[in-house]
Amino acid sequence: MSTRKSGRIWRPALLLLTLPPGWALGDQSVDDSFSLVLEVRYCECAVINPDGPQGALPKGFLEDSNLLRADVADDGSGSVSSDDVSLTFKVQDVEDSPGTYRFNYSGSYTSGTGDSSSQADLILTEGQWVPLAQTGHDDEALFGVAARLVDPG
Repeated sequence: MSTRKSGRIWRPALLLLTLPPGWALGDQSVDDSFSLVLEVRYCECAVINPDGPQGALPKGFLEDSNLLRADVADDGSGSVSSDDVSLTFKVQDVEDSPGTYRFNYSGSYTSGTGDSSSQADLILTEGQWVPLAQTGHDDEALFGVAARLVDPG
């Protein structure tokens, strides 16, 4: 095979590699590709409200926390991470209960008080915030993590 023929094969491939992402395959929005998004909020603050109803987040948590978002793949799996939080998860529909999901996760967290981890198998209702982890005590620095599943639209 001559060099010229070989160059003809590689030029189109190199052109495709240099195109902006999404151009060759068509621009796809998150809304079209995924049916759910996992939102994770975390901060150096409490996520469990001992004086409120079970599952209610403390006042100011949503405003004071950082937000991470992860698409839930077609098989229900996903992951999300930052410098402080790393979370892998699996989401499954609960049969005969629309908007309710089985949520299995494993997470690790880094805060001013050190490193910690958690894992659990939970039932989530779409849109409802659920505390995943809280480290520390009232007299020391707290670090809290909460998550919810939402429709990307």
